[in-house]
Amino acid sequence: MKKLILFFVVILTLLVINCQLSVSKAFAQEFSLSISPPLTQILIKPGTKVTQAYQLVSSGEGGLYSMHLFPFSPDGINGEIDLDETSQNSSWFSLLTPQITFGEKFNIPAGSTTTVVLQINVPAEVAQKDYYYSLIFQSENEKSLGESSSQTRGRIGSNLLISVTNDENPFKIAEIQKFSAPLIIDSLTKINYSFILKNVGRTLFKPIGRITVNNLFSRRKTNLELAPQNVLAYSERKIFCLKEESLTDCNLDSPVLLGLYKAKLDFTLDGESKIYQAEVVTLALPFSLIIVLAVICIILTTVINKIKVKNIVADK
Repeated sequence: MKKLILFFVVILTLLVINCQLSVSKAFAQEFSLSISPPLTQILIKPGTKVTQAYQLVSSGEGGLYSMHLFPFSPDGINGEIDLDETSQNSSWFSLLTPQITFGEKFNIPAGSTTTVVLQINVPAEVAQKDYYYSLIFQSENEKSLGESSSQTRGRIGSNLLISVTNDENPFKIAEIQKFSAPLIIDSLTKINYSFILKNVGRTLFKPIGRITVNNLFSRRKTNLELAPQNVLAYSERKIFCLKEESLTDCNLDSPVLLGLYKAKLDFTLDGESKIYQAEVVTLALPFSLIIVLAVICIILTTVINKIKVKNIVADK
C-alpha cells in the first residue's frame, strides 16, 4: 500500500514539474516585436510617390512574420479604429525592403533590427481626401505544446495617415460637439471639463489651445493645456489635457469652499487661424461641510437633551 501511494506521489510531482516547464516556455516565447514609428502622417499630392521606412526590433527569439496593410476608419470618441481586414489597397503600396509581397512570410532573427521600406504611389485621378491604413506585422510561428494561439499569432501595427491634396495647407474645419462641466458641485470635489471635438472636413487636424478657468471671487486663474490629439476626418474625439507631457482628464483641483468658476475654451486647428471658443460656469458650494456640521449639531442636541432628562429624573 505504501509503495502504491509513493508511486502516485512521484507521478503527481512529475506532472506538476512538466506543467511548470510548459508555462515557463509559453511565457518565454511571448510576442516580442516593437516598431518605429508607431504613427506616420503623410501629406502627398495626387500622381506622386513617397517612401516610408520602419524599424523592427526583435527582443525575443525571432521567427517568421508576415506583413499586411489594411484600411481603417475611426470608431468611437477615444481614438478607437475599425480595421477592415477584408480589403487591401495593394495597388498603392509596395515593399522595397524586404523585397516580398504582402502576406508573404519572412524571417526576423532573434535580437535583430530589421528595416522595412514601404513605397506609396498615389494615382493622379484619386479623390483628394484622407486615407487611413494600418501596417500590421503578424507572427507566423508554429504553435508549440503549452502555447496559446494569442502567443503564437501576436500582432503589432503602425498607423498610416495619408492626406491626398494639392494644397500645402489643406482646409480644416471643426465643430465643438460638447464642452461641459457640472453647474453646481461640492467644494471638496474636482471640476471635470468634458470636451468632444468633431471634424466636419475631409482632412485630419489637431487642436492647439487651452481651457482657462477663473475664480470670479478670488480672481485666481488656472490654465489647462489641451493635448494635440489627431481628430480624423468626419469623426468625433474626446480631447484630453496635458500634464507633464502625459494625457490626463481636464480637471481643476479641489476649489475653495465657496466660488464661482468660469471656464473658457480657446483653441485653433494646426495650420489654421480661426479661433474656436466656448464657456461654462460652475458654482462650488460646501455641501459636505454643511452636512458634517448638521450631523455634529444633531449629535450635540441629542446628547444635551439626554443629559437634561437625566437631571430632571435625578431631581425627582
